[in-house]
Amino acid sequence: DLTRIPPSLDFSWCKLSEIEVPDHELAAARSYVSSRKIVFVGIVHNGLKTGLPNIIFSLWNIGRMFADFGMVFYENDSVDGTDEWLRRLAAKFPHRVVVKTEKLTSGVGAKEKHFQAVKTQETIPVPWQCGYVRHNALATYRNSALDLFLSSPFRSFDLTVSVDWDLGEFPIRPEHFLTNFVPRAPADWNYICAAGYQGQLFQWRTPFGLYDTLAYRDAQRPWGCMDHPSGPSGFVRFHQDELPWEDLRPVGTDFFRPVLLCSSGQVMVKTADLLESGCRWGSDPETGETEWVEFGRCLREFVEKKGRTEQNLGFWMNPYWATRY
Repeated sequence: DLTRIPPSLDFSWCKLSEIEVPDHELAAARSYVSSRKIVFVGIVHNGLKTGLPNIIFSLWNIGRMFADFGMVFYENDSVDGTDEWLRRLAAKFPHRVVVKTEKLTSGVGAKEKHFQAVKTQETIPVPWQCGYVRHNALATYRNSALDLFLSSPFRSFDLTVSVDWDLGEFPIRPEHFLTNFVPRAPADWNYICAAGYQGQLFQWRTPFGLYDTLAYRDAQRPWGCMDHPSGPSGFVRFHQDELPWEDLRPVGTDFFRPVLLCSSGQVMVKTADLLESGCRWGSDPETGETEWVEFGRCLREFVEKKGRTEQNLGFWMNPYWATRY
């Protein structure tokens, strides 16, 4: 029942609770966001199986810190009742929630069908983990969510957060999200992503590691799909267990990490940049790179044309904004 916010959310998964940002900086961040509007936009499939209500509760709490907020959901081919649940949510909160549901396949959910296609389609020159079919399908879904957002009243809001609505088992702490806006945060940012972890935080390989290594591109040690080190993206990916945690954990004042690209389930951009750039998601059949590579390339070119010259072009990862897979 979203009328009873805040619910009791279990944040025990996240060991970043000993946050190194003082209360007065978090208070400044709360003051800043109180005059901004934010919208959460994303895709979902069989979300009730993965705790969709939890992530909605979590981001609803975060949204209430802002002057206004909205949520946009694109759903397809769920078989667990997610589509009907979302339609009821939109009917109850029409000023907050926009929903589109579709049936793109019959019998087999679209995501499962695309995974199976990648595993068996010999014309795809990459392993299925880096497969074009899957990433192209996800690009299609993300662009459907984008189009839904663009036709909504929320397109006038200040900030847009791309959300993978299937991360509901591990809610986001409001104070961790607020660190995106503390005084020490990059002032002139263009792109901030969460840090997606797997395993128990602060306990090395139990298991533990950075999850989103398909999209993550480090500004100091560029990564990419390791199966295509000489592909058009020009990046080489490390295995997840080769990433030193010391490289990522937030320490001291400079906890934001410059990146060339990242995703990790939640990405924030300025809505004005999103509208002006016209960037969309896509995947190259020659490399099978994640759909985020095309989106990131487009946005980087856009901000570069506006005069940015730094290596990371205003792209950052915030290790305190933690998601878990």
